[in-house]
Amino acid sequence: LNLNEFYSKILTYQKKYIEVIDHYKFMYSNKLINFNDINVAKKMALLNIEAKKFNNAKNFLDFIKKKEINSYNYLNGILHAKKNNIQKAEFYLKKVEIGDENYANSLHEIANIKIAEGQVDALKKFFIIEQDKVKNNKKIEVMLLLIESEIFFKEKNYEHCFSILSSGLEKHEDNTDLLYTRALVAEKIKKLAIFEDDLKKLIAINPEDSLALNALGYTFADNNIRLSEASKYIDKALLISPKNGLILDSKGWLLYKKEKYEEAEKYFIKALKYSQDSEIVEHYIKTLLKLKNITKAKKIHERYLKTNPTDEKLIKLIKVLNEI
Repeated sequence: LNLNEFYSKILTYQKKYIEVIDHYKFMYSNKLINFNDINVAKKMALLNIEAKKFNNAKNFLDFIKKKEINSYNYLNGILHAKKNNIQKAEFYLKKVEIGDENYANSLHEIANIKIAEGQVDALKKFFIIEQDKVKNNKKIEVMLLLIESEIFFKEKNYEHCFSILSSGLEKHEDNTDLLYTRALVAEKIKKLAIFEDDLKKLIAINPEDSLALNALGYTFADNNIRLSEASKYIDKALLISPKNGLILDSKGWLLYKKEKYEEAEKYFIKALKYSQDSEIVEHYIKTLLKLKNITKAKKIHERYLKTNPTDEKLIKLIKVLNEI
């Protein structure tokens, strides 16, 4: 069962939805799964929606409706969004109850719809209404702020992110999630004093916070300032989380800034064992170019571009590599 489910995950990751559906049918015929299992039914409904097999999806949705109304509303909303029935999609997504396991995902789906429709102001108003509904629930209030900031961060609307996170911190002072997120946003809009203050608050709250230590050290290194301080923060983060790819990348990037390219390369190679983040790939390629290893740089770029053909960082490197 575990092996078959893992194989199904691979096919799903590759967006081979028809093949996944066929494999689920194979699992059902061999009595590995039961379509009357609510979790299996939800997977089958979603797979059929993605494959645009809407009638088949509806059969599973009818079963889900009797068992979990919130899951039914969420999946039905996705179905209508896929069919481009925007009003119906929003109608069902908004029926998902606050605090339900589908609630956060339904907010993301509503945001995707409104952004696709160019209704950014309407999306901001939507989140204000949602916040009014949960005034006395600190956990949900913070969750809503984080979801809204994540959505607008992806849209590169950093000023709005900063504004809502700052207002959130007025009410939820020293909330670690809000502090960390605002620090990342502050760095994007060059409010480095606030960025530094927020991260230092996090470190004061938890001196073993490797993410905060790394973020502070990496930003100093990336801006080529206070490199000795950067080294202390990154080295401490590495002691706490020695197998974190992003922290290993920070160490490599710090060495790059110090023009210690051979040492930097070792850290990027190790970082890529734990994470394939495109920023690590970008740093590795830039280091290889400094080492005049152009052939290897182009091979690395080609390998990762195949798996991430739309990544902005990797696309920008095409011009750099073609000019060499």
